[in-house]
Amino acid sequence: MARSAEAIVIVLDVGQSVGREISLNGETFLHNAQLCATKIIQKKIFTRSKDEIGLILLGSEDTNNPLANDENYNNIEIRHQLQCANWRMVQTISSFKKGTSVDGDWLDALIVAADFMRTASEGKKFKERKIVILTNFKSDVSDDEVNFVIEALQTEKIQVIVIGPQVYKSQTQEMELDGDLKSQDQKQGEALMAKIIDSVEGSVLCSFEDAMYSLMYFGTKKVRPTPWSTTMEIGSKVKIPITAYKKISEVQRLTANDVVIPSKLKTMSTLSSQDSVSQDPDAKSAELVNAVSQNETVSQVDLDPDAKSPELINAALEDEDDFGDSKNLEYVAKDRIYTTIGDEATPVDINELIEGYMFGETLVPVTEDDKPELVYESGPKCLSVLGFTDKGNVPLYYFKGECHQIFPQKEENSMRAFAALIQAMHSKDMVAIVRKVYRMNSAPLIGALFPMITPELQCFILVELPFSESVKTLLFPPLVIDKNKPTEKQLNAVDQLILSMNLMELDDDNETGEGAYDPHNTPDPYEQHFHSLVAKKVLNGELYISGSDIDEAVIRLLTPKEEMLNKAKPAVEKIKELFTLTKITPKEGARNAAADIFKPDTKPLDIVDVKVPLASMDSKPTPPHIGTVRPDKDFISLLNQGVSLNEACSLLDQVIRDMVHKAFDADDFKKPLKCLLLMRKKCVDSDPTVYNDKITIFKKDLPAEKVGFWQLIVNEEAGLITTSESHLSTIHIEEAQKFLQVNDVNDVMLPTQDVDEDIDDLINQM
Repeated sequence: MARSAEAIVIVLDVGQSVGREISLNGETFLHNAQLCATKIIQKKIFTRSKDEIGLILLGSEDTNNPLANDENYNNIEIRHQLQCANWRMVQTISSFKKGTSVDGDWLDALIVAADFMRTASEGKKFKERKIVILTNFKSDVSDDEVNFVIEALQTEKIQVIVIGPQVYKSQTQEMELDGDLKSQDQKQGEALMAKIIDSVEGSVLCSFEDAMYSLMYFGTKKVRPTPWSTTMEIGSKVKIPITAYKKISEVQRLTANDVVIPSKLKTMSTLSSQDSVSQDPDAKSAELVNAVSQNETVSQVDLDPDAKSPELINAALEDEDDFGDSKNLEYVAKDRIYTTIGDEATPVDINELIEGYMFGETLVPVTEDDKPELVYESGPKCLSVLGFTDKGNVPLYYFKGECHQIFPQKEENSMRAFAALIQAMHSKDMVAIVRKVYRMNSAPLIGALFPMITPELQCFILVELPFSESVKTLLFPPLVIDKNKPTEKQLNAVDQLILSMNLMELDDDNETGEGAYDPHNTPDPYEQHFHSLVAKKVLNGELYISGSDIDEAVIRLLTPKEEMLNKAKPAVEKIKELFTLTKITPKEGARNAAADIFKPDTKPLDIVDVKVPLASMDSKPTPPHIGTVRPDKDFISLLNQGVSLNEACSLLDQVIRDMVHKAFDADDFKKPLKCLLLMRKKCVDSDPTVYNDKITIFKKDLPAEKVGFWQLIVNEEAGLITTSESHLSTIHIEEAQKFLQVNDVNDVMLPTQDVDEDIDDLINQM
């Protein structure tokens, strides 16, 4: 047995009194004790812990312990021997729907547990040995043996953890908080337990609330960090031996293997794909010559039950002989069948396959002899510093991958050089850009070294950075424009909301402390919900489980604190008042048109249509409007309806502005350019001044990042209307040519691109 494991004996009171006593949360003491004990065991199961647990029942109908006689140690049952946590223990605990008809002596149970711990752990090496006792102390005990118990616990170095009632250190504190709620036997028992807790080193006492806070979430398997040692090179002469430890990484999620469905459940469900060939989803990632597809069929195989695997079934049924349908479950292995893609799927032998890669529309086969030549030889493992830069040049959105902490190896010169480098980079607020090769000829990575200096340690934080292929260029329209610019009152209301929901707490010096988010105590709600449902599935044995049954612990992760919501309520009401929301309904004309198109033709043939004069219809006139779906046709329609050219051009100008502001690339400029050319054409024939005034304002308001649209106007020569085009214009050709110059747009020049970027753009356009 490894020394890192612990031995834990749980003493659970299931007697008559605990089944009737109601706790502060409205549940019985027995229910709360069962919940705590169940969480302890489930946490050990899901983390696949090597800790060994034993279970003793206090107040049991049966007596089963080596110390029992006619007068002492009765109604105490050793139900489970010291072993790795399993679901049989959880089933035993949950089987008590109410308390038994007898009560036991909790001090006798503590003595039995200590003796059981001593005998059961002989020949084994444990890091710690603990007794967890859950009782309400409602039994008449004598203090004659307390000193003997304390001495035995100290000699055996056994810690005592009491979960349940609140034991007070003084009578004053007890009277203030509980008054006369507890019986005299309970008070005496708590006083004796307080004496034991104070005398035995490492012993603790906690309430149900405190215990559940630390036990409510399922944990993950603890893995000892593996060091990665190499030499950090700076140039050709500076070499510092370092060791890196993985600080942040994605946890291996709980996975499942295929098992043969038990005969008991086979009649309750149908597996249409059991005897058929199903598509293998993992096969899609392989690129095979001759466009080969992969299918899989399932064949039953008896696997080694002791094989090391991360599956829940293996962890759930460990050390159990007759729990549930475990004997009816068998693992299966997968066989793959390869067929060509097409109307006639021809089976292909696996020996006739080689890999291939799609290069454009050409399939390039790669033989085994070609594979070594395709591998980039990055050389031996290393951590090479490529250079130094300001911390601001490495923004947060460049962070990717895993996070490592880097320390110097324990050699005097290395530690001195390492410390000097950290201090220098920290003082200048700089980071180092490094090249990392994990092992010989593995894919090289680019990362950034951030100096970290705290009172406890000094180290580098290594964060992986992306290459250019991983960076996605996203272009978005301006967030704030004239149409949606917030007012001063609206800004103040949002500021008040942020302050009222501030998660930072002020310390004694009125400085902000640590935030409410603590990654060490914030588990993944998805994983917690998944583990919770699997635990219920194991215990209940139901074929179907409901995903809507969410534990309170998971809901707590997704819900803000109630006191914070109450504090922010005035700010929320103010925001509702200032930011009014209006429900937008479809346009009347569009709705009527859709109704006309899709309504059934139920009109009798002999009924003649009666035309109703427009003047007699009780309807409000629709204001002129131009939409973004067909703005050019809407513009022409308004002119045909008699709307003035100035008003129609104003509406179209606003639509053009909106489309240009929301454009992501050059393709989105086509529609607004078409509308602008249409507006110019109509103004050339009627009133050039309307267009000239609007294009002048448009150019002034055009953002610098949208200069590409102005370049299209220049290419189309759609600037000011000159006297050569219309006798009504007063603009000369020289003035119009000067107006089209790009460097006048918003008084901002386009940034000059490097030669390399021009070459890249040219290649992308070919």
